[in-house]
Amino acid sequence: ICRSGWNSCTTYLADFAAFSPMYTAPFITDRIADLDAAEAIGDSEQRTEDSRTLRVNLKNKATEGMEQWQRLKRYITKAYPADQVDIKLDAAGQSHYRKAAQDDWGAVSRLLMDGSTFATTNSVDLATGNNMPVGFPLAFAAIKGEYDTLYSSFVTASQTDEVETQTKIEAN
Repeated sequence: ICRSGWNSCTTYLADFAAFSPMYTAPFITDRIADLDAAEAIGDSEQRTEDSRTLRVNLKNKATEGMEQWQRLKRYITKAYPADQVDIKLDAAGQSHYRKAAQDDWGAVSRLLMDGSTFATTNSVDLATGNNMPVGFPLAFAAIKGEYDTLYSSFVTASQTDEVETQTKIEAN
């Protein structure tokens, strides 16, 4: 609609200039350049592609982390007496699991932090009797690190999407 209006203004420049002297060929050329610049800014799908892709990767890594946490849970239930298991699971982040399963990225982050810390701090107890593989704490920490990197990138990309959307609105 805007382009059509400015094209009409170009066609009937003398009439528009008679209405207001601000309508000049350079003025119209500048407005058409503004339209071109606004159109050059990607549409919503282009602007959000990176954050949407990162969200998929984040979801996959969260699932992997939660599966790792479930392994830890099994090691905890085998390593400690029944009357201590809930205490140990709480220390390992159990209270964050439900929200983490609902794609609460902060809860996933906390679950992985607590679980990784617990696995590392209690590795001797957990490994006793060949209960937990020796490399499990390092593997858990690696998943946590990968998740943290993706989460940070996702948050940054989401914020960038908002800025780019505002830029597109202003350009339009």
